[in-house]
Amino acid sequence: MINKNFAWNRNGQPPDLKSHSRKKLDVIEQYVQVYIKTLASDPRIDKMTVSIVDTFSGGGVYSTGKRFEYGSPLRLIRAVNAAEAELNLDRRKPFRVQARYFFSDANQEHVHCLRTTLEQSEFCDEIGQSISLTTGISSDILPSVVSQIRGLRGNTRSLFVLDQFGYKDVPMADIQLILQSLWNAEIILTFSIDGLLNYLTDKGNQSERLSQFGIDPEFIKSWHLRNRDDESVRATAQRILMCRLHKLSGAQFFTPFLLFSPGENRMIMLAHLSRHQKARDKMLGVHWDRQNNFRHYGSGLYRLSYDPRKLDSDKALF
Repeated sequence: MINKNFAWNRNGQPPDLKSHSRKKLDVIEQYVQVYIKTLASDPRIDKMTVSIVDTFSGGGVYSTGKRFEYGSPLRLIRAVNAAEAELNLDRRKPFRVQARYFFSDANQEHVHCLRTTLEQSEFCDEIGQSISLTTGISSDILPSVVSQIRGLRGNTRSLFVLDQFGYKDVPMADIQLILQSLWNAEIILTFSIDGLLNYLTDKGNQSERLSQFGIDPEFIKSWHLRNRDDESVRATAQRILMCRLHKLSGAQFFTPFLLFSPGENRMIMLAHLSRHQKARDKMLGVHWDRQNNFRHYGSGLYRLSYDPRKLDSDKALF
């Protein structure tokens, strides 16, 4: 699905960066820095190999009124470099991150704009070297990327940023492929959880596309019998759907964070999937840093989220 609100073309103005999208990019960038510093915490380690994959890369830059801000590809590269620089502050033996970046988008104009943005940055010489740019649908590109990562020597780490618009462009089979093929892989997945629930409101039909996410006739019936405007009802439905996504993905750990999109009036889930407890704990720490809304609904049901309608505050939790 192509989101017209996030369209880049070589002759036009970059799309506007909304507050919830900026928060999403902040979470991703902060986690990458934590990710690198955690993996290299042992001072005896002098290098690490990591592959970072972004298959919904967009055009690489956003408009924020009178200035521009980088999108996920350049923020990912800068996050790796910042972590490497910080680690080298206290080390006698230089530490180096050998990173490979796989950036792609289904829209050729987006890839053209991203290439132009990279060519005008300090990373221009890395295009075709550590940075790979490809045009294509995420599901078509992932098998080749996974195969290339598997072919690398050593204990290669990999992080997949699957920042889709909606919920249809990352089928469960893609997530399973990554986690089954690469033991050390982690995934950051964007999923329009309210978009799916609202679709059930309008359509309510069972299909293979829905069943892959654990949506069965019983779930649809229960959702329609309840007051879908009640916040606790919606939160319960979100929680059930998250649990089913976790189970079907094959990930041992599934850490969700919700972002409210004012323009679409819906919650978007940013989920971290991995096989390792430490990775889950580190991402949860990032979520605590970035949240401004905490809700507890009883029976162990709670929700961390960022809502731009609320003022950011260090005391937001309380």
